[in-house]
Amino acid sequence: MKLPSLPQSKRPLWQFLLPPMLLLSLGLHGLVLFVPMAPSEEDLVPPPDAEEDGIAITKVDPPGVSRPSLLTESPTSVQATPNSLPGGSGNGASASSRPPQRAAANRPSDPNRTPSTTSGRRPRAAGTRQSDPPETSATTPNPTVTVPDLRPDPQANPAGSTVDNPNPSAPTVEARSQANRTQFLSYTDIFSTYQGLQLNTPEETAERRNLWLRSFTDQGGEYAGLEIQPLTLPDPIPYESGICLPGSPNTAQMLVLVEADGTLNKDIMTLQSTGYRKFNQAAQRLVETHSFAEAAQPQAYLVDVAVDYDEADCEWPPAFAALPDEYFALLDSYRGPELTTLAEAEEAQADWLTTLTAADRITTAEANELEGFQAQVSYPDNICLPIEPTETRWGVVVDAEGTIQGKAKQLRSTGYGVFDDRAQAIVEGIDFPEAESPQAYVITIPTGYNRTNCQKLSSERFELTDQASTAGDRRNAPSAARGSEPAAAATGAAFDPDQQAAIIAAGRQAAEDDPLGALNNDPGLALAVLDSGWPESIDRACFLAESDASDLVPAEGAADVVILSQNTERAPETVAAFYGAEPSPAGDYCGAPLYELKVQGVSQLLASLVGFGAGNSNTLLVLWQTDPR
Repeated sequence: MKLPSLPQSKRPLWQFLLPPMLLLSLGLHGLVLFVPMAPSEEDLVPPPDAEEDGIAITKVDPPGVSRPSLLTESPTSVQATPNSLPGGSGNGASASSRPPQRAAANRPSDPNRTPSTTSGRRPRAAGTRQSDPPETSATTPNPTVTVPDLRPDPQANPAGSTVDNPNPSAPTVEARSQANRTQFLSYTDIFSTYQGLQLNTPEETAERRNLWLRSFTDQGGEYAGLEIQPLTLPDPIPYESGICLPGSPNTAQMLVLVEADGTLNKDIMTLQSTGYRKFNQAAQRLVETHSFAEAAQPQAYLVDVAVDYDEADCEWPPAFAALPDEYFALLDSYRGPELTTLAEAEEAQADWLTTLTAADRITTAEANELEGFQAQVSYPDNICLPIEPTETRWGVVVDAEGTIQGKAKQLRSTGYGVFDDRAQAIVEGIDFPEAESPQAYVITIPTGYNRTNCQKLSSERFELTDQASTAGDRRNAPSAARGSEPAAAATGAAFDPDQQAAIIAAGRQAAEDDPLGALNNDPGLALAVLDSGWPESIDRACFLAESDASDLVPAEGAADVVILSQNTERAPETVAAFYGAEPSPAGDYCGAPLYELKVQGVSQLLASLVGFGAGNSNTLLVLWQTDPR
């Protein structure tokens, strides 16, 4: 019997495509798997960099050998831990035994640098500790790596110097001491030329400007229309020492005339001083070497020259440990040249007595002297000072019982506050005699300072008393009490007669060849100028002998006299230029300032400068081969 046929259903298309798609997929996967491919750069493990990553090298001693000291160097063959070798698995090594990475801050900033190939080894700093080496297995020996000997070759560098070390070696104690000494001597060289910082009044400034300008405009011609123009030099006067000075230097102001071709006229006037002769001389040198532009007509300039000095950034006390602290305190107390000259003292005394008389404190304007009184301000170490202290003068009013009324009045200063205070204590401790009425006394006290035998600042050692102490109690010589009175020295002991004669001759020649000393070529005119303006307060016989109309004759003991057509304030600079010697204040003589002339720091002459004429517009220079006092 024939069965009836069932109706056949139609298969979907995807059922026909599925088998070939599976076969195609398997074929593509197999093809991809059999294609060789290189690993990515991220999968590559670079070999360790000996300098960047470090290779921990640990010595393993052979059996039976005791471990040597950590200070001994190992020979050339050492054992390396597995995790420190290229390709090592590092299994079983703790994280603490891995070599530390170098701090990023210590790496060179150049990313393209080439690793160093030098064989030198930087020794490990004392006190640093290495990681403990990992324990090794007795059954699995560590592979042996031969490392080259990295110790420096003594033959190649016998002195053991680090030639490639970029860090400079620290200066030695001796080098620092010498540098501090040089710095301090440079400072005292400037200090010794301090003249005070008084500024001219506007009236004085205007008068001096007009006098200088008229000296050219009166010539007429191309100078008739001159007008003073301001000019500031770009470069200041250097002050390399950096130690605090007794006063901040002023800006130098100099009047100069520049000819039409740009050349500088040599008649330069210092309108305002810096307060220091050294700086004034440096300012003039800067002006003389400045390149001025050419112009159709001559030009007049007021040139400003500043000093490279900052009072807020100077050093004090100086870093010169060889000197005692008391010496620096003495320098710090320097008050300047005011009230230090004999003329100022006489004027102050007269004013004081007049005031006392007007107030009926004394009956007559006269001062008594204390008979038999002898005292001096102590200065036992007698270390040389930049400026010599003068004797000090004090006035006191004493009642009938001999008691001082009020405080002592200072009539003359030593220049140093420390010495003035000691002198005041001496005066106020005097037992004055009784009298029938109040009396005025004037007491003069010298300072125990000997400029001839003082301890030079260039000395390697200083003899100090028990009371003196250097900074931090640093003392480079045993204490030696030397008494309050220095031994008297023969006057002029440091002078060289032959050099004195040469200096005097050369200075006179320079004066006669210069317009400032032209009067010395005409003695008759020089005497006429001298007679017309000699100051009444100064005894002329101290400096000049009786002269005829043909010549100037110096007083007995004086070596030479020269007239300078220059204000007395500026005369020391001219004397320094003419005589090649640096003037240093040395007190006064017969009411006129006295200077010590030094050549390379050695005293050779003394010079008196006597101002005469209107406003001391002229100066009589008197040279002495020995101290006239």
